[in-house]
Amino acid sequence: MMFGLSGVIGLMIFTALAASAAAGAIRGEEIDHEAARGGDDGGDQGFRQALSAPGLWRLAVVLLIFHFGNAPISRLIAQQFSIELGSPFQTTAITTGVSQLSMIVMAALAPFALKRFGLPALFIVALAALPLRGALAGLTEGFVMVYPIQILDGVGAGLIGIATPIAAERILAGTGRFNTGLAAVMTVQGVGASLSNIAAGFLTKQGGYSLAYLAHGGVALLALIAFVAWRGLIAPSTPGRKKQNPAM
Repeated sequence: MMFGLSGVIGLMIFTALAASAAAGAIRGEEIDHEAARGGDDGGDQGFRQALSAPGLWRLAVVLLIFHFGNAPISRLIAQQFSIELGSPFQTTAITTGVSQLSMIVMAALAPFALKRFGLPALFIVALAALPLRGALAGLTEGFVMVYPIQILDGVGAGLIGIATPIAAERILAGTGRFNTGLAAVMTVQGVGASLSNIAAGFLTKQGGYSLAYLAHGGVALLALIAFVAWRGLIAPSTPGRKKQNPAM
């Protein structure tokens, strides 16, 4: 808002350089490559075992549904109030800023919540935040409601962002294919987020913003139901495959 599009581009360049500098500061000898891969490298067998793990694909399905419901809501809110209030830059800044701040707070609290309540609880809170968010956006009016709506966005995204790699690590323990498995999950998740924009545009055109919010929140409720049904496979309390003792 203060610096326009040039400021946004400059900030993106700065954050990219800062991220590159942080990655470059990591010393190679400090990396535990076996832990980073998810245990022993089982070769082709490990690859097949990773991608055929029942919990991995159930996790992918839950995230596909979650992001199909969640992805378009922030953009629709920014669009709706930008048109109504005639202040696109300010509206977008507030919409994005509130959710990002909430996400940072939740990500910081996630390790403590994980230790205290366990991984399934993190998933349930994150997944439950979105149906509530959709209902709140669809049934209320006024720009002031953007704040609780976007706080819920940060709750869901912040906790999911922490819970997902932890779940993948537990599911894929010992396969040596953690990065492959997590990449597969994130790809499926991205498909859901991409397709959601088509559905959101259609729903908004047919019945307005409220219909789109309620429909996408309702879809996200399916993700919560699926997780509850599959939680033992998606969020095991311990890694699914222990590393074997070479002496045995």
